[in-house]
Amino acid sequence: MPRTLLAGAFALLASLLAACQGYSTKPLTAIGGARTIGVLPIVNAGYRRDLEMRLTHAVLDELRARGTMGIAEPTRADVVLSGEMSASEDVIGQDDERRPLEKRLRGTLKIVLRERATGRILREATLQEIEEYRPDADGRALEGPATDAWTRRMARRAVDALEAPL
Repeated sequence: MPRTLLAGAFALLASLLAACQGYSTKPLTAIGGARTIGVLPIVNAGYRRDLEMRLTHAVLDELRARGTMGIAEPTRADVVLSGEMSASEDVIGQDDERRPLEKRLRGTLKIVLRERATGRILREATLQEIEEYRPDADGRALEGPATDAWTRRMARRAVDALEAPL
């Protein structure tokens, strides 16, 4: 085999190995060897109804999308995620007739990840998220899109907090 071909093959192999450095076939979340996570319904400590269910479903969707841990019933999972949220809506701009021109959805989510078998707390985080939006021409809030955007971002941040290094 010619020396230049051998040197080229070696360089290719070295670059492939360098590119793979840090990659693993193991799940990204290595929380105490847990393989499954259960998600309890998020408790709503505020007045915005239904937001807690949307947020619970968004967290489950984010966990499924990342595929880092299996989803299981909380009574059977290795770790269990619980949370409490509150949210409020404020008017941040009005026209001359005091109709809202812009609103802000502000919310907080406190999450706790526990080892199911022992109850030991593995992770805790308090997250805040804001979504600003404009009412439509009739003065009704465009709650659907604003709430959906808020819940998706909050769910991403919650799962990011679970996956952050200890």
